[in-house]
Amino acid sequence: MKQKIFLISFVVLIIGIIVGTFIYFKSDYKLERDRESNILKVGKEYYEEYYYPSVGKEYVKGYRNNSIKIPLSTIENSNNLKDKINKKIFDKCDFNNTYIEIIPLSPYESKDYKTKVNLDC
Repeated sequence: MKQKIFLISFVVLIIGIIVGTFIYFKSDYKLERDRESNILKVGKEYYEEYYYPSVGKEYVKGYRNNSIKIPLSTIENSNNLKDKINKKIFDKCDFNNTYIEIIPLSPYESKDYKTKVNLDC
């Protein structure tokens, strides 16, 4: 009898774990994390490889009390990065109002910054 109760409990636990995992991977929470991860990755690359080298340290230094907002639409217009945007997860997002926010930090080199993400989906 104890073995039967243990077996039933074990099966229910396994089914619960499987259902919970399935719900997590289909949830909006996971989708939002995937969106944030993707825009952070391509946004950082855009800033470090294209934006910063084109404007320079003194220009970026002027934004130390504000931030630089780089919309997904701007990143999408970059030939080298548009394929790195997972458009499937951004299908319901406003590309002009979904952006990575770069907050420059001293000494204002290309990798000296904090980031925030704004999702409009």
